[in-house]
Amino acid sequence: MVNLRFENGQFIAVFAFNRDIIATVKNAGFKWDPGRKVWWTGDVDNALTLAEEIKLPEDQVKLLTGEKTALAGEAQRLYELSGATESDFDAPTPVGLDLYPHQRAFCEFASIRGNRGILCADEMGTGKTPSSIAFSNSFPDIRKVLIITTLSTKVNWLREWETWCTKGLRVALATSRGLPTDADVIIANYEIMPKWRDCPKGLEGDPSARNMHLDRDWDLIICDECHKIKNPQSKRTRSILGGGPWRRGLRARYRLFLTGTPVLNRPVELWPIVHALDPQGLGRNWRRFVETYCSGFQSRYGWDTSGASNLEDLQRKLRSSIMIRRLKTQVLEHLPPIQRQLITLPANGNKALLDAELLAYNQRQEVLDLLRSAKRTIADPDEYHRTVDRLTDESNAHFTELAKIRKQVGLKKVPAIVKHIEDTLEQEAKVVVFLYHRDVVAEVKRAYPDASVVTGEVTGNRRQEEVDRFVNGDSRVFLGNYKACAEGLTLHAGGSARVCILGEMDWVPGTIEQAIARVHRIGTEAENVLVHYVVFDGSLDARMAQRVEDKTEIIEATLN
Repeated sequence: MVNLRFENGQFIAVFAFNRDIIATVKNAGFKWDPGRKVWWTGDVDNALTLAEEIKLPEDQVKLLTGEKTALAGEAQRLYELSGATESDFDAPTPVGLDLYPHQRAFCEFASIRGNRGILCADEMGTGKTPSSIAFSNSFPDIRKVLIITTLSTKVNWLREWETWCTKGLRVALATSRGLPTDADVIIANYEIMPKWRDCPKGLEGDPSARNMHLDRDWDLIICDECHKIKNPQSKRTRSILGGGPWRRGLRARYRLFLTGTPVLNRPVELWPIVHALDPQGLGRNWRRFVETYCSGFQSRYGWDTSGASNLEDLQRKLRSSIMIRRLKTQVLEHLPPIQRQLITLPANGNKALLDAELLAYNQRQEVLDLLRSAKRTIADPDEYHRTVDRLTDESNAHFTELAKIRKQVGLKKVPAIVKHIEDTLEQEAKVVVFLYHRDVVAEVKRAYPDASVVTGEVTGNRRQEEVDRFVNGDSRVFLGNYKACAEGLTLHAGGSARVCILGEMDWVPGTIEQAIARVHRIGTEAENVLVHYVVFDGSLDARMAQRVEDKTEIIEATLN
């Protein structure tokens, strides 16, 4: 006899071992879960098919039919929420912090889906990170969390988690050199996933090795920028979702997949995520998916899945099952005109250079303090002038040393800046990048040879030509240094860019604000601009960025 029960969105078939019944259950579309040792399906039609095959009692068939009606109602509710910008869902947040209404809708959508997981495809800058942490806060049983994200946003995730988490969970970063052993929340980047996916060889079954790999039973897995796993054949995708040398994907009771651009080029890129989150629905059959939504056909060279078809039907099914998506234009009233985010990079091999930078800065500050106090403490005019001359020379020497080190720091940061531009362009049409040193501009330009560039060396009509090339769409990247771009340039025409990356900081906070004003203008199409400060952890730029933020907060609190 087969017993059918409904648990957390799945139908579970339980029966004594019998080969004939196994064949019947498999034919009805049930799958075997080796972890729970049960046969399951997420499709009520599969359950009804099995009920008919095994002649389930009529009262149980009525329950299944009622479940089908309830799931249809759930699908309609999910569809309504998938574009909702308002919700009164009560998600726990720390004292003094609150979610925007559209973030509450995210939590409600994710809570309805429960352990079946969701794809949040909200546009960049709408606040997916706090929403995800608030979802975790909503479930007391979520204690062990794995966050997989890009290298440049790991530290930001750590700080956001520490800010928004209400459960006191310990959070730490995984690196290529090792995994944290005593953390509840581990933050890893995609590049290191294949390395730490499995237990080290020879230690399988050793309880002491349980924290030396990521193949554990997680309560929640968050895949940020999940378009990074669009290729089902890549090692990073397989290390997370399963395949190749990994028989199965990472295990978790709850899953959140986040990206502003789930489809970069064509619908087939959705398949790995759809298959992972909806294996009994849209992700049940690869061939049916690509034939229906990718104009897929088998050519002499294999399957061609480069097309697109039935996209309205695909969107409705996504929104009725796994996907919530809101555009920034839909939630602008909830967002500040300028959003600022610190993208903090780990110091890694640059620690000594950053220490030297901070030492030179502190030494100069000490001399400046002495200069400021000289007028009050030295009465004799001749001694005063001699002291001022000596301290001025010392200050200039420290400044020269500091300027030299800051330039080295900027050049060391170039690969991270280039990677961050690349990641941003996967989600945005254009990006404006401000830097301090011309040599740093030149190095970034090498990675983006078609970029529009305005520095002090670009004069006259050439400046406007470079701006026009960017605004009119001939280039996707604008590179400028602060002094050359602080005044007289208009980069916001037609809403040309919504993300501004500050790869280096200027000495004067006002100059930075003037540069940002080149991108943001009230009343333009791009009413909301996202500013990213890209800094090394512990660097002078990090201090300067925080100073700009503190100053901005004071002004906003005072005037607005």
